[in-house]
Amino acid sequence: MKRYVRPLDSTATDWVFGRVVVGTNDENAPYFARDEVVTIRESQPTGMYPVWGGDSLPIPLPTDGKVPDLSNAGPAETTPDMMTRASWLPKAGSSGYRVFWYEFGPHYKGRNTTPCHWHDSTEIWFIAEGEVVIILASGDERTLRKGESIVVTGIDHRWENRSGRSAIASVVSLASVRTGAAPDTGDDLTKEMTTPEA
Repeated sequence: MKRYVRPLDSTATDWVFGRVVVGTNDENAPYFARDEVVTIRESQPTGMYPVWGGDSLPIPLPTDGKVPDLSNAGPAETTPDMMTRASWLPKAGSSGYRVFWYEFGPHYKGRNTTPCHWHDSTEIWFIAEGEVVIILASGDERTLRKGESIVVTGIDHRWENRSGRSAIASVVSLASVRTGAAPDTGDDLTKEMTTPEA
């Protein structure tokens, strides 16, 4: 089965990726539970493309690997569609997690930057292609390039793509508990991005 992503700088609106999940079958043997090409029509305006997730940790094992441990998960055959509608970030204060690809297009919503924002999660970003700049509310910034990673811990930040071509990142987002004051400059995206679409 061929797996690929939409070529960088392509004008195509479909974003295609491969999702492979291993699990344990009824005979207690490892197997490939999911081996599929996922097509997301008309790129989401946020550029987020969900791979897998769960609403609590630790993950109970063994698992058959057919359905993610999400409260809105249905039968295995509905998983690809359900994942396109799942909440993007785990709920604050839970022990949930999300795994997704993120595309930083050269023109996010008509410009090359996201708004300053924060959310109650800890995110580990791995830059797979291109480069992107993270800018903190303090004004400090760092350019991240292919092969680099960053851990973002619930602080005010924004992303900017200055390269003129798409950048792709793989992201693991872990629900976190805020014990101190929330940032007071950016937008709180926690609620907006944890509310599944109808």
